[in-house]
Amino acid sequence: MHLKSDHRIAPSKNAWATPGLLVAAALFAGHVHATKLDYTANLDADAETLALRICGDAGARLDLRSASRFVVSVEPAADAQGAGRIRLTLPANRCAIITTDLRAAGNADRFRLGRERGVYYRLAADQWLWRPRQLDPMSSLRFALPAGWSASVPWRADAGGTHRLGNSPGSWPALTVFGRFAVERVVVPGGELRLAMLPLGDADARAAMRDWLIESSRRYFAAAGGLPVASPQIFVAPLPGVRSAVPWGEVQRGGAPGVLLYVGAEAGADAWRGDWTLAHELAHLQHPYLGEHGRWLAEGLGSYHQNVWRARAGHMTRDEAWQKLLSGFARGRAVGPGEALASIGRGWGTTMRVYWSGAAFWFESDLALRAAGSSLDQVLQRYRGAGMRFDRRVEPGDFIAALDSLEPRGGLQRRYDEYLMLASFPTLREARTLLKLAAPDRWPDTLPDHPILHAIFQSNEAKP
Repeated sequence: MHLKSDHRIAPSKNAWATPGLLVAAALFAGHVHATKLDYTANLDADAETLALRICGDAGARLDLRSASRFVVSVEPAADAQGAGRIRLTLPANRCAIITTDLRAAGNADRFRLGRERGVYYRLAADQWLWRPRQLDPMSSLRFALPAGWSASVPWRADAGGTHRLGNSPGSWPALTVFGRFAVERVVVPGGELRLAMLPLGDADARAAMRDWLIESSRRYFAAAGGLPVASPQIFVAPLPGVRSAVPWGEVQRGGAPGVLLYVGAEAGADAWRGDWTLAHELAHLQHPYLGEHGRWLAEGLGSYHQNVWRARAGHMTRDEAWQKLLSGFARGRAVGPGEALASIGRGWGTTMRVYWSGAAFWFESDLALRAAGSSLDQVLQRYRGAGMRFDRRVEPGDFIAALDSLEPRGGLQRRYDEYLMLASFPTLREARTLLKLAAPDRWPDTLPDHPILHAIFQSNEAKP
């Protein structure tokens, strides 16, 4: 996720999700266990409904709370209703059909991007997908859609069109979009993207937007050593009449990691290419979910690479990327002292310190790794190759310990322990010493003539 560093205020991370969770418990012999269910979602565009058919070999009790106001009907009849709650017992070897009102769900979106009749419906998965607390990862989902309609969802489909729902927690946000658009498979270094774009605004603007996103993604992943995630969902909502390049973007991890972008249709190719949001969000695909205590590491990695990758892609000069990195450090330093980084919360007043302290950590780590003959790129690639899990939260300390074990000469564990205790912005003394920059509080305006810095910001001129 990103927050613009200027005066604009972005919505919260869960802005696209419903406030509560859909909870379903499968009860067997008095204990909770994983339940295997088979789902079919049938979209009726004329009636603006989504009928979800749920079948299972074993019995299950489905308990719906937060999105019950969008439910049109439940078959067989629910056991109990009231106080915003619907409970349904699903007998063994039987099916239930739960119909959701897409018009009501779409209209409930406070940003007015939930629906356009006959064109699209955009809603969180937990507004219609009833699932057990413990769901068998082999549970299947299929879609029955009108002619000309597609679904942009986080789950990948097999050759027969069946999605496996996997191991990620049901509480993790996941975006689902149904509409008159194509889901394009875009080849990038290391894999493919499943790109979908809402059919909003001018067709020529959308075509230019698509070209920018594909060209940039290919260059960024070439610079990073390949796509970190197998076939992620990439969803783009063009915003007609909006001149700001990318007002909002985020990564959601429910089902599988996916990147969501809301792009100003009137900004144009130069503004899109000059914006940092796409690089920042794609960089988040390099790490697992690190929880609130790892937010500074996660956002720091995105903030560091949003400048490094754009320099490597040729979207800015090395000096420009260097200046933007220094400007970020200055914004983080300007926040002033406060809580230790290990315990700092989500308050808006500390956001710049969180983001740019994290960027400083990764910058100093990259310098040290390269001085030892490796690089941050290489260590992250080795971590992914060792089996990075995207379907569970990883403790930030465990993440750093794993990276440190892959290349101990980079000192990541020692540096992490030191950063955790910082109550103010890091001094970057280690970086200045390695780069032989003596001034304690001033950095050169142009990229210092040092081989490690040249390697970090080296432009990748060849198109991938």
